[in-house]
Amino acid sequence: MIVLAGFVLTNCGVRQKYTILYNLGGTSSGTATNDIVDISKNIKRFRFEKVVDSSVGAKNNFIQLLKGKVDFAITHNSISVKNCRDVKLSKKEIENENNLRVVAPLYGEKLFIIYPDSLKAKSLPELMEGRRIGVGPKTSALKDLLVDLMEHYKVDINKCTFVNTPYKQNKVTNNKIDVSCFLTDYNDKTVRAQLSNPDLVLFDLDASTTNPKLSSAEGFRIFHPEVHTFIIPAKLYGHTPKKPAITIGVSAVLLTHKDVHKHKVYDLIDNIFKFNSKGHILNRMEEDFDPDDLHYAIHEGTTLFQDRNRPTFIERYSKPIASGLSVLIAGFAAFMRWRNNRRYRLLREFYQRALELEKRINQKGGEAFYREAFAEILAIKAQVYDLLIEGKIQVNDNFLAFQALINNLILQLTISDPESAKIE
Repeated sequence: MIVLAGFVLTNCGVRQKYTILYNLGGTSSGTATNDIVDISKNIKRFRFEKVVDSSVGAKNNFIQLLKGKVDFAITHNSISVKNCRDVKLSKKEIENENNLRVVAPLYGEKLFIIYPDSLKAKSLPELMEGRRIGVGPKTSALKDLLVDLMEHYKVDINKCTFVNTPYKQNKVTNNKIDVSCFLTDYNDKTVRAQLSNPDLVLFDLDASTTNPKLSSAEGFRIFHPEVHTFIIPAKLYGHTPKKPAITIGVSAVLLTHKDVHKHKVYDLIDNIFKFNSKGHILNRMEEDFDPDDLHYAIHEGTTLFQDRNRPTFIERYSKPIASGLSVLIAGFAAFMRWRNNRRYRLLREFYQRALELEKRINQKGGEAFYREAFAEILAIKAQVYDLLIEGKIQVNDNFLAFQALINNLILQLTISDPESAKIE
């Protein structure tokens, strides 16, 4: 009863209502957030309240977390305070970055570079230089990643014009944008709508291969470990790409604060994996992800979830432990045999001396000899009992036989020469 009462009191002190940022505009993060909120309804004593935000972009979501406006938000694994230099943040808000934790990577956000097929660009510099490049809203982190990529491919940034627009207005048009770029998922509505135009195509970062690991994009990843290389399947959008195309991307992650209770985070992840088959985005989540691939530390509740099915120390090392115990037991048994043999040999030496003395007593006589023999018997007896006290000789059948021999010799000498027994 006391344990149960303690459990109830402990759970009463844990928050049950949390806020999660929801972006309008039909983005992948908005779709995933809706799925997460629906799934969370299966969790007892847990409820999400959506904080609706008309701003779109991983950078915006990250800032809302820094400012403590929400408890949970979907952002990019590559986002950090360095991407927010154009945003006024207090010292406390900047330091709050250290309190952010990853609940789980959700899905991959891929870079889509959309341009008119009529440009016939063969390289990224040829495509980008002298063009107006749409990068979506200022609240997006796309531009920072795109600039890093363009510099890796030797694009002259000074010859490029970056155009910020609302998310849905980031479209290739004759009078405003020449190349439209997105960092999103395959099923993004804005991307799909734009690529329904047969005159627009996707750019392949390395047309010489269809293996991301052998592509030039992999070289970019070496310097940006939070980035991954991806394949855009051939004809994914009907006419484009004509063959599998190489691109880069980052993981969309669900972030929260480290002070959110670990069991609430555990329950949330557990339910996402139980019910994510209903979502087109979340069903690509993987339970076993490498924490080293993440920019932020994983939440304590996430660690608990990942460790739930892992074998215990005893289970993992049962065979080595059993082998070690077998060796130890065998070694101990060998040691005991050696020690017992040593004790037996030691007692046997004194037993042999007593037998030799018995033989001499039976062959000789005289008062002087009896006194000398009696003294020797007492000396043998004293030495053996000293060794017994020190643990070097063990009380067993051999010892009892020795003791009987000594007592018989003492009795024999006492009968043969009572005066010699007086020295005892």
